[in-house]
Amino acid sequence: MATLKEKLDTALAEVDALKAEVVVAQETHKADATKWAKDVELVKSSRDYQLKLAEASKAELETLHIVFDSLPNSLKRKTDGEHSWEQKEIPAIARLCAYLATRN
Repeated sequence: MATLKEKLDTALAEVDALKAEVVVAQETHKADATKWAKDVELVKSSRDYQLKLAEASKAELETLHIVFDSLPNSLKRKTDGEHSWEQKEIPAIARLCAYLATRN
């Protein structure tokens, strides 16, 4: 039968082993958290870049519509409708095609 001192030594060794496991787990979690934080920053940066591209594209499309608005006999930007929700925007390419088709 193990003495009380042997049982205490065994328990303390188990506690030390558990502490070492906790330290390893903490380091792993810290590394994962650091990686995830970097990933979040990359996603935010990518999102900001995509938003800037989208805004630039919208500005270019608006410029194109302004040019079409100034051309004679070009289609209006939106279809006719009694209410605003019934009006649909006509794509710029359709406006260009209609203008070119009527031009002689």
